[in-house]
Amino acid sequence: MEIDSEPTAEENWLMQVKTCDHKWDRRHGYSSCVRCAFSVMDPEYVFEYAKPAFYLPMVYVRKQYFMKKIREWTDPMPIQTNIMCIMLERVPCPCSWKNIFDAFKADKRHRKDFTYFLHFLGEELDYTDEDAMRCDMVDNSFDELKEKFKWTIKKKFNIYYLLYKIIQMRGGKTYLVPNKLSKSALDKYDVLWAQVCEAFGWQFIVSDIVKWDWQKEKILNSVAEEEKDCYQIIPKIKAVEDGYFSLKET
Repeated sequence: MEIDSEPTAEENWLMQVKTCDHKWDRRHGYSSCVRCAFSVMDPEYVFEYAKPAFYLPMVYVRKQYFMKKIREWTDPMPIQTNIMCIMLERVPCPCSWKNIFDAFKADKRHRKDFTYFLHFLGEELDYTDEDAMRCDMVDNSFDELKEKFKWTIKKKFNIYYLLYKIIQMRGGKTYLVPNKLSKSALDKYDVLWAQVCEAFGWQFIVSDIVKWDWQKEKILNSVAEEEKDCYQIIPKIKAVEDGYFSLKET
């Protein structure tokens, strides 16, 4: 006589998912059922019964998007050292953030992680609470400024442009802001920014493409000589995940 084995916890959960009367909550780009905890993250891997939830309308909230871009800048996804070396080889020196972005976008896995460049080099961000406060002032006053100066633009300032201008005013390290806009785009924004400065009593400074001399040869030699166990260049972070290997083995 055969005895049916007890279903595993995973099998029980899958059955619960299939029979659940889903109640979806949309947050941060994915839908999650508050009853069975099933999450929908990519339409290519979604079960048929869950696909409608993925297309729930998503409301744009500027503050959430702003904080998302700040997190991408301040706390990006770490990249393995051997992959970073390939990226570094592609980046010229001196470079602009457009050069860095172009080097990273060639790799589909890490095209959105281009801000990790400055963290890998051990640079400390130059971003203060006062900077954040001024960014909020401009963002919150956008509609009022748009009406006062008869702006025709529909969207608020590019977030990294806004950070660049706020940090530029106090003489901060603008080269650390991942502003990859072209000179023509900067010039168009500057016309509006001059009026922002007029409204807030700030000094207007013309924007320019910031070049960063990141000492390419020195950095690559340092990685090759000092990171033999494939530790990342940031002292506090070392590679502990499977798949990391010595540069000398590549």
